[in-house]
Amino acid sequence: MRAQDCGVYYRTRIAHRSFARRSARGLSARRVRLLATALQPITLVPNESYFGHPKFFKHFSELRLEIGFGAGEHLLAQALAAPHIGFIGCEPYMNGVASLLAKMYTMSKLDNLLIFPSDALLLLDKLSAESFKVIYLLFPDPWHKRRHRRRRLLRSGVLDIFARLLCKEGLLRWASDEPSFVASSLASCCAHPCFRWSANSPADWQLAPSGWCETRYERKAREQGREVCYADFLRY
Repeated sequence: MRAQDCGVYYRTRIAHRSFARRSARGLSARRVRLLATALQPITLVPNESYFGHPKFFKHFSELRLEIGFGAGEHLLAQALAAPHIGFIGCEPYMNGVASLLAKMYTMSKLDNLLIFPSDALLLLDKLSAESFKVIYLLFPDPWHKRRHRRRRLLRSGVLDIFARLLCKEGLLRWASDEPSFVASSLASCCAHPCFRWSANSPADWQLAPSGWCETRYERKAREQGREVCYADFLRY
């Protein structure tokens, strides 16, 4: 199986898109094999009842979603730390999916983690209201160019989707090191009628939350002297 074929059945046109990239470079033969063998059993497939995993959705009383999990460091750490919670990770970048599978390959099977290897916005409209207790959006593409800023995920239409999917008092947690993205995202989230910023002091957005797992991208940002903003918004 070619890496670019691993999510071919997800390619449909919708009103909301994340514009995320799918592949940047060739994968090793080992990682191509992982995509071909290890991905399918833990993949959410659209157009099936509960996406082929009814026991998963019924077994866990709490579900959490990470959109754009990159190489999977944070998602995997959270799933290992809380085996009683169900986690769903969305990532269209197949190199990142392969990286997560490589990490999972070295450990015992995780029963509380499923992957949607495509654009998250293809999945979210198919899920029931109040499905999640937490939604993570960590270091998403900031879309630096002005003409591309409409592609940013923390925009009003997508926030409406997040508000529908989060349960009452659920948490939308995002982080970024890009100042313009932080400014526009704070403005959008604070203006949304369903979200309330939980910060009470500068430390609440300057310091990582309890139980945080640093990602490779975050470490690189700090090494280059960029400040990170951590934002928690409650659904009410």
